[in-house]
Amino acid sequence: MIITQKGDYEICQFNNGRGSALNLEIINELNQYFSKFNDHSAKGVIITGQGSIFSVGLDIKELIAQEMEETKVFFNAFFDLVMTMVRAPFPIVSAINGHSPAGGCVLAIATDYRVMADDDKYQIGLNELPVGIMATPAIFQLYSFWIGKRNAYHYLMTGRQVSSIDAKRIGLVDEVVSDEEVLEIAEIKMKEFLEFDYTTWCGMKKNLRLQLIADMESDRTNGHTSTLEHFEKNDGKEILTKKVMELMAKRSNG
Repeated sequence: MIITQKGDYEICQFNNGRGSALNLEIINELNQYFSKFNDHSAKGVIITGQGSIFSVGLDIKELIAQEMEETKVFFNAFFDLVMTMVRAPFPIVSAINGHSPAGGCVLAIATDYRVMADDDKYQIGLNELPVGIMATPAIFQLYSFWIGKRNAYHYLMTGRQVSSIDAKRIGLVDEVVSDEEVLEIAEIKMKEFLEFDYTTWCGMKKNLRLQLIADMESDRTNGHTSTLEHFEKNDGKEILTKKVMELMAKRSNG
């Protein structure tokens, strides 16, 4: 991560290669960063990526290479990160500079406001289904918090991703601006949040997310088909390997 101090807020830029894939190391670093953020002098944080990619999501190559016990640690760490972000009382804004599929989208929807680059080729959404990863009720709750249950249901059941314009139309992102303006507009929104009485703003956020947090936290004990169980019993590695091979072939042909 690259952390830039901006007075009352910080910019946290993913810095894990071209696609900023979320491996266990960066997941743990992000969780530590957000967990300890109240110790910082800053009052809010903007997250962003590099180039034309916000984050490609979970590091598929790392998942493929792991033993199952390591995979359990990996998925649990990611869920812990998401919950840390969702529970965070301070403002978090996403400056989505490009593609934001799967885990990248999950991080974005854990924040309070999303500004995305206006380009038809950029896609955002939860495409877990095509790669054989099970989305849990907690992810459904978080997705539907922004786009409604009907859209969340249909989009998850088809692994659909959408352009930045369509994302704004359905409420998945809040503003669509030029590539050059993404970070600038995200900073303007952060400054707007921080103009309010900070304690009141944070308390309001907590109140508005109470039910969402309760619904998401019940995810691990409510008898659903878990991501881990599905990954272990449904040849998750084979499905992911096949997807990686398809992507590599597509890049070679492109």
